Amino acid sequence: MNVRRDFTQAKFNDENSTFLFGQILVVSIILGLVAQSWWIFGLVLIGLIVSLRFKKVALVVCFLLALAWGGLGVAIGNAFESLGASVVLAIIGFLIGLGGNLSGLQWFNDVSGIPDEEDDYYGDEEDGEYADCPDCGEEYILGEMLFCNKCGTKLPEESSMHSLKQTQQSICSKCNASLIKDATFCSKCGNKI
Repeated sequence: MNVRRDFTQAKFNDENSTFLFGQILVVSIILGLVAQSWWIFGLVLIGLIVSLRFKKVALVVCFLLALAWGGLGVAIGNAFESLGASVVLAIIGFLIGLGGNLSGLQWFNDVSGIPDEEDDYYGDEEDGEYADCPDCGEEYILGEMLFCNKCGTKLPEESSMHSLKQTQQSICSKCNASLIKDATFCSKCGNKI
């Protein structure tokens, strides 16, 4: 896990969510004005926002909005009366629009709790193995921390935790601590097993 990269990406996605939702609002306003109906405005706005919950539909929405930015690039290029300018600006507009929209969509997925394939690729925390600090019980991800962030205790190495987990078989009836195989007393509260 690279905290700096993840934080920077989250900040970038958060900023681009404004870009994505701004476009959705503009499209809703334009369609509402063309139809001269508040109902159309409201339905388009809600419909586009709800569509972001469905991955394939959301990708189509992002792609179509990016095409609009490409169209804007063509219009600007035409003002220069140059085919080359139209093509280059269309491509740049499309790529900027698509990148911003996909980034905003990622933010929406993050805050909505929608999983994506990158979670597995980057080793998302939810897929990690957890252990508890031996002193204060604070939960941490094995292999990620050397010291407890709550009490400062040096945490056991991952390899020693694996060997400890392999020998655990039951739970203390008094304090619910895990017991090591063939233990006579609980190592946490001293209760006789």
